[in-house]
Amino acid sequence: MRQELSTAISKFGRATKTKLGNPSAIGEPEDQLRAPFENLLADMAELVNIPRSKVVAVGECSLNHLKTRPDYAVTVHAALVGHVGLTD
Repeated sequence: MRQELSTAISKFGRATKTKLGNPSAIGEPEDQLRAPFENLLADMAELVNIPRSKVVAVGECSLNHLKTRPDYAVTVHAALVGHVGLTD
């Protein structure tokens, strides 16, 4: 079933709220965004008719020439399309 953008954003919000608001186990806030972000990325791919399996977020991919390591390199059909940095 194809979903709407607002549904994808709402799912992301609920997932992050659940992880960040857990009183029993507190992790690093930025790390709690990783799984919800990967799911959001897959949902957004589906919205633009790209198979979920063809959009891959590769974690902690170093860019040595820039002396940085974004949280993700994002590929579509195995082609690099960009980098994402998450912040809490």
